[in-house]
Amino acid sequence: MANIAIQKLLFESQQKAQKQSELDVILEVAQRYFNYLQVLAVADLYNNNVKAVNHNLTIAKDKEKWATADQVMCIGGKQNETQLEQSCTPVMQNLTQPEIN
Repeated sequence: MANIAIQKLLFESQQKAQKQSELDVILEVAQRYFNYLQVLAVADLYNNNVKAVNHNLTIAKDKEKWATADQVMCIGGKQNETQLEQSCTPVMQNLTQPEIN
């Protein structure tokens, strides 16, 4: 009778150990999936930052081109300062507005 009780306790212990192993595997898979999602989010953030930097670089290059063109026009005397400001203001406003994704 004692042997049956011991066998029963041993069997229950093995079942609990198996259940604990299953739960450990489930936890590990969930943690790894969560880490994977975090990596995807960080990669997406980095990609968005790269796009924003490239966009800002394009804006800066365009501003530099306009500034150079303004200097040439001023030096050449083709337009007076008021006419130059009036013609370039809408363009410069478009260049200073950031792109929103």
